[in-house]
Amino acid sequence: MKRIIFIALFAGFVFQSCKKVTEKIYDSHDNIYLDFGGSDRDSMLYTFANDPSRGKDTILVPVRISGIRAKVDRRFVLKVLQDSSTAIANTHYLPLADSYRMPKDTGFVYVPIVIYNSDPSLEEKSVTIRFKLFATEDFDVNIPKLIDGKLVFSNKLERPGWWGMWFGGYYSRVKHQIFLITSGLTSLTTNGLDAPKNLYFVSLVNSFMADPAKWISKNPSKGYKLDLRSDGNYDFYNMQNPARKILYRKNVQAGKFYFIDENGAEVN
Repeated sequence: MKRIIFIALFAGFVFQSCKKVTEKIYDSHDNIYLDFGGSDRDSMLYTFANDPSRGKDTILVPVRISGIRAKVDRRFVLKVLQDSSTAIANTHYLPLADSYRMPKDTGFVYVPIVIYNSDPSLEEKSVTIRFKLFATEDFDVNIPKLIDGKLVFSNKLERPGWWGMWFGGYYSRVKHQIFLITSGLTSLTTNGLDAPKNLYFVSLVNSFMADPAKWISKNPSKGYKLDLRSDGNYDFYNMQNPARKILYRKNVQAGKFYFIDENGAEVN
């Protein structure tokens, strides 16, 4: 009899203990955080430089919950910290939505940030979008080291190490863009055995600069145009990114047209 009473009391104690533990686990909201992963846990870097035709792009910010998945949709808030950002809304990026949805039975989602490549100053400097997660009725943000992030982007091109080997001493970002456009590559090797292949890509650049209209007619799918200006010169640009133009100007003394680089000099 005593044994039966003891077992009953023990079972009751275990039941109460389990009940208390359960209540403790589910008493608070789940948390939400930015899941960049890797060693750099708060930054994303991007450049438009390797694709001159791209007028905008979408960067996906990874957001994850710390807790359990729910059977209903939940909302969370990601805001741009405008006071500490150098990027300007509607100039460099599309403003974020008021809130975002974490779908039911899901613990991870991407937030899209649309960025623009229409500002010429992006060739000279990077801009930064700083953003932060905020608490809602559905989620807490109690992991402070993982709720702030930043996106740094530009359209800067830098002289690569292989450039001088194949193009000589003259470098400009405009000629670099022409290389990207005509070759479809982002780099060349420095291996002498690759000379025939690499010199072929150099010849594509030279042929383009000699007669861009011919290249445009042979590559309609690339989407480039030469528009005649009122001064008799031309603007070269991609129809997907008409704000970014390269001047194609006539040298009256030479009787030829040249592309003009970022310093006002003729591309050679």
